[in-house]
Amino acid sequence: KGYTAWFAQVLKHRNIDVVLGIDYFDVVKSLEGRCGKTIFTGPIDGYFANSGLGKLEYRSINFEADIIQNKGFFQTHSVVNYPGPEVDFTRIVEYK
Repeated sequence: KGYTAWFAQVLKHRNIDVVLGIDYFDVVKSLEGRCGKTIFTGPIDGYFANSGLGKLEYRSINFEADIIQNKGFFQTHSVVNYPGPEVDFTRIVEYK
């Protein structure tokens, strides 16, 4: 049945209310203490901006290929992400 069917069943639980067509930030304060958890499904930039965390930084994608012949591995995993500003790239993929 897949993930969609599973998630649809989860949302049918009597303890879960699905509310559509409202602005999350208009009601989030009124939900404090009434809900164990809320899930924000809107634009992630809006969530961070309204949480006082500032605008997310984005980096464009520029694919570069370096083919290196070696006898070992350059990194411990086949894909390693580098999300911080200390490097000029977002990930290294090493085909093993």
